[in-house]
Amino acid sequence: MTGPDLFPCPGMMHGKRILVSVVENKAMHDMETPWVSVPAYAGPKDLCYPILALAVAKLQKVLVLPSPLITVDAQARILDAKKCALYLRPSSMATYVDSIIKEAPHVKSITIPEIVKFMKETEAPIYTYPKAWEERKDDPWLVFHTSGTTDYPNPLTYTQRMMALVDAVLATPDAEECFVDHFARKRLYMSLPYLHVPGWNGLSALYDYVYILEYGKFGVALLTPAIIEELCLTTTGTGALQKLESVHYAGNTESGGYLTAAHDKKEAWDYVAFSTHAGAIFKHRFDDLHELVFVRKPDSKLLSMFQPYPDLDRYPTLDLWIEHPDHKGLSKTKRKTHIYRYMMDLA
Repeated sequence: MTGPDLFPCPGMMHGKRILVSVVENKAMHDMETPWVSVPAYAGPKDLCYPILALAVAKLQKVLVLPSPLITVDAQARILDAKKCALYLRPSSMATYVDSIIKEAPHVKSITIPEIVKFMKETEAPIYTYPKAWEERKDDPWLVFHTSGTTDYPNPLTYTQRMMALVDAVLATPDAEECFVDHFARKRLYMSLPYLHVPGWNGLSALYDYVYILEYGKFGVALLTPAIIEELCLTTTGTGALQKLESVHYAGNTESGGYLTAAHDKKEAWDYVAFSTHAGAIFKHRFDDLHELVFVRKPDSKLLSMFQPYPDLDRYPTLDLWIEHPDHKGLSKTKRKTHIYRYMMDLA
């Protein structure tokens, strides 16, 4: 059920659109309607990230997005693995980036303008994306990475098709109600940084989130579970969340995001229902813990984790989940399988 009153949009070829072309069409034919706004600044993220990402896509290049929260050695490994030759940075990051490229001497750095330079009212020269969906849907575009909490961060290359998952959902007429329906034509606040998917953001104090949600006039918020839990510990935080139409929390970098379905069990808000199109199964490991495994389907357009691994029929996530005691089909994650194995080895 992908919003029968909203989708499909008249004249739109959902599931066969390059994201860059969508932005171009919006800019040229709907200039009066605001699409992206910056009501507040949370941590280091700003619109430079999507601006540069779109620019790189138009040039048919690849953009690596390393997080400044990982070590210099870890960044150097990522740059080397992806054969990165140029590091874009604002002037405020010069010292930090210089320390990284000392470990990767083949990488050069250049200074990009500050965000205000991109926001000038004068119209910029038009440079349109020249390729169609069938020509470039599998082109690499953005390189994210895992958090590196248990090992070195692992770079993960997302293609144009992987980044267009939302459009693929809209092209699936029997898809269950999901985040796409909740985000449609709503003002969305996203606390997650652009550095990796979904990323981690501990740079804003709790009162910043309360203030942003209170005065940002948002209908929907996409937050990390940790932020939601912290907000729920205070009256003001709970009140800010209650004013939203819906609250979402993020998925996973390695698999490109989990396709979940909305459910109506409010008391089980921290449990997840997977879409029938997600290819999700649970394999019992021990006690009441099951590992989430994705199984390829013949029409696996919505299973982005298989796109970089065309030879795989199954994608084990190593995430252990537990099913709700009363509501079958609803599960929540506990932790990684290799952490349990390590703890058992220590016992």
